[in-house]
Amino acid sequence: MTYDKILTLDTSTSKLSVTVYSNNRFYLFEQNSMDHSEKLTIALDTLLHEAKIKVKDLDIIGVNTGPGSFTGLRIGLCFIRELLNFCKMKYVVTTSSFMMLLYEFKRDYLESTKYSYNEIVTLFPSVKNEFYLCKFILRKNRIKKIGKENYVRKDVLEKAVSNQAKHKTYYIAPDIVDLQGLDKIKRVRFSSAAIAKMIIEQNREFYRLTSVHKLIPFYLRHTYY
Repeated sequence: MTYDKILTLDTSTSKLSVTVYSNNRFYLFEQNSMDHSEKLTIALDTLLHEAKIKVKDLDIIGVNTGPGSFTGLRIGLCFIRELLNFCKMKYVVTTSSFMMLLYEFKRDYLESTKYSYNEIVTLFPSVKNEFYLCKFILRKNRIKKIGKENYVRKDVLEKAVSNQAKHKTYYIAPDIVDLQGLDKIKRVRFSSAAIAKMIIEQNREFYRLTSVHKLIPFYLRHTYY
């Protein structure tokens, strides 16, 4: 099934990112925000006005469920639920912060590079000097997650990254993250536009259709929380 009018949203970081796709054009709103709840309605109204469509014209809505900011994710998903109820949609496209990074990395880098076997570690900012992480194996043109999502301290990560060439590992992180001292990590564009592109390409490797009733934040909790 193809979708002509798409809304996608990411509130996992301090940068609010909203995308509307309509008539083969992308309309993007991105802005740093202390409180996404104050900006979400403004962002949506602005983009719908630019695209000259209404909320009820949307064919599908997509959202990043995390991991990321606890407060940001709650605000974003509550906003999406209200829209879904208003539009009377039964399903929503969901993806994760890790899959968004992996999608952009594979799309912009790996497809133009010869490769056979590699490990990819996706990193996402957590609290203080820590990162959430998820590992994948890349074999030929297939990507498979290995192990469970976890988190790592920056000092431990520095040691692992220094050996990346030896172990044929790609470390990738969003371009909005301060990677001081971690120059070997590849910075990948992180935006709600990636979710829209996944849907347009029907690349189900990176997202899934989720029932509105099962739309919940993806939290990776620390043991000391």
